[in-house]
Amino acid sequence: MTYVILPPEPELVFSATIFGDVDLARVPELHGLVEDFRRSPATDVVIDLQHVDFMDSTGLGFLARVYRDAHDRGGSVTVTHACREVEQVIRITGMDHLLCLGQEEP
Repeated sequence: MTYVILPPEPELVFSATIFGDVDLARVPELHGLVEDFRRSPATDVVIDLQHVDFMDSTGLGFLARVYRDAHDRGGSVTVTHACREVEQVIRITGMDHLLCLGQEEP
């Protein structure tokens, strides 16, 4: 079972904690998160991947869409608590130049 928790955050930060594998089966959920961000007044995004052990190009596409939308608003995207394998995928693809990678939320 996979699910997403959206904790209440300050108005200018949209945050989400993702649980489970981030792959093609998650497209509807990820699309929903992008739409939720687009409807919010937030400029910055924090995505907690602590509970994610696997991410394929679906997850990278999700992060790219969120980055594009945040960038258009003058904001940034921070990915926290990514396991070594997921962080490696982000770095290999060069997305670490667009995203902030960290262990703690800003």
